[in-house]
Amino acid sequence: PPPRHGFGGWPWTTGPTPLPDRMPDGQPWPLISIVTPSFNQAQFIEHAIRSVLLQGYPRLELIVADGGSTDGSAETIARYAPWITHWVSEPDAGPADALNKGFAAASGEIYGFLNADDFLLEGSLEKVAMAFHAQPAADVISGHGYFANTSGELGVRVYSDRWHLDRFLH
Repeated sequence: PPPRHGFGGWPWTTGPTPLPDRMPDGQPWPLISIVTPSFNQAQFIEHAIRSVLLQGYPRLELIVADGGSTDGSAETIARYAPWITHWVSEPDAGPADALNKGFAAASGEIYGFLNADDFLLEGSLEKVAMAFHAQPAADVISGHGYFANTSGELGVRVYSDRWHLDRFLH
């Protein structure tokens, strides 16, 4: 759908050039499955959805698991239904349950999640795919981010701690 009135820039009115069907070495891009858990995030959900769908990444599944929102989130998600692989809006037992529902519907080679009040920067999925391609033994790849205001303007950069399995499990 067209962007909301008054919104511009990424991912509203600009986006990357779509990637070719194959990686630079000729292999097909891996299928990336992104799960977005949501509950009463109408203010943010469209930004999150657009930031995934407008990546220009050729092999993508977006799965949205909404916990039965009553704030208009489900109506926004429904507007994007033709481009979303799977979505549901029904009561759940919280974010972990929503993620479990979403990942159960996923079939990608790479799995990721994006909370409904977050968004991806341009080219994020290409970078993820290339990182896994460069490090085929890697199980997890993480990165840094930014705090952003409610209109999506980037603020302070946030640096991730060194990844550790025990911390990830918690």
